[in-house]
Amino acid sequence: MTTIDWRKGVTGDWSQATDWSSGTVPNAADAVLIQAAGSYTLTISQAAAASLTLDAASAEVLVDGHLQLGGALNVQAGTLALAAGSTFIGDAGLAVSATGDVLGNGAVDGPIADRGRILSSGGTLSLEGIVSGQGTLDALAGSVLDLVRGGNFGGDITGAGRVVVAGAMTLASGVQLSASHVVDTASITLGAGVNLTNGSSDNFTITASSGTAVILAGGAADSFANAGSLGANGAGIAEVKTAFLNTGEASVGSGTLAFLGGVANLGTIDASGGVLSILTTVAGFGTLGIGAAGTLLLQSGTGSGQIVDFLAAEGLLELDKPTEFTGTITGFSGADRIDLLGTAETLYTYAGNMLTVTDGSKTVASLTFAGSSNSFSLTGDTRGGTLIRFG
Repeated sequence: MTTIDWRKGVTGDWSQATDWSSGTVPNAADAVLIQAAGSYTLTISQAAAASLTLDAASAEVLVDGHLQLGGALNVQAGTLALAAGSTFIGDAGLAVSATGDVLGNGAVDGPIADRGRILSSGGTLSLEGIVSGQGTLDALAGSVLDLVRGGNFGGDITGAGRVVVAGAMTLASGVQLSASHVVDTASITLGAGVNLTNGSSDNFTITASSGTAVILAGGAADSFANAGSLGANGAGIAEVKTAFLNTGEASVGSGTLAFLGGVANLGTIDASGGVLSILTTVAGFGTLGIGAAGTLLLQSGTGSGQIVDFLAAEGLLELDKPTEFTGTITGFSGADRIDLLGTAETLYTYAGNMLTVTDGSKTVASLTFAGSSNSFSLTGDTRGGTLIRFG
């Protein structure tokens, strides 16, 4: 294998033979080295080489077309830029050192080790290989950084643009999330001791297609804190299996959003159109909303600080363990319903804003209402439970 150098720090084109140390244009058998000092741009429209190393702090290699390497592209210093629609394919992938940058909008195919900065700007930058490292993944405003195959990453995920997690991803120890909008369409696993935070001005959207589950999972010491906006949509299931602290807004518009770890709600969590399912008792002082045709399934109950707010007609509250529900219900009216799952009823009374449901001599539910009429009707739900309607 022959090593060929860019001769001097001047702007030029890969196809210019006289600018290379060999006097010939590099081919697929050559190792290429760009290390000449100076501020310059080397433009590639169509090229192949065995490998390429960029090690010049003020230099830029601009791929405005297609670059294919049999080995690796190492950005040790300087900038690798991709013009719109450009592609890089490297059998041994792309390695970005702490003093290196990759930017633009195009596609990078092959494993990617990022210890520097990878930046999408002005369009979509697709990282089509598995991403690793502790560097920075950055999406500028109006641009998209697409992590097509996910990876194992422990650096900063940031920017005012959109970061799409389209492949299974492990967020390792040291990861910091400050991206304005994350769109998650694949499962994410938190590494040991990771406390993932969605900031107060940020959006985190989980999209699960029909027949699939998108899972945010982690260990006992991991957690997900939402101070901004968390949304779930699609026809599938979005599952949050870590401890969840909500001080912002969370909602499901379609499909199912299921919280399977501990939940502390100091903000709002809404079933605006889909199913909101919560496995454990909801702690804190917050609001659980039910929108038009939305369903809130509480498999345990809530603390007294939670308000269940029926926001629109035809909302459904399902209580799997009615005796463990100690919150307050408001907005219950019209075609809204409360289903006491698996709980039969023989008698009910309403006094002091509390609806008490009994089965023989046993109290099976004591529901506190705020601002509601004392007009209720109770019938069987065809599944051995009790359906409460307004009026």
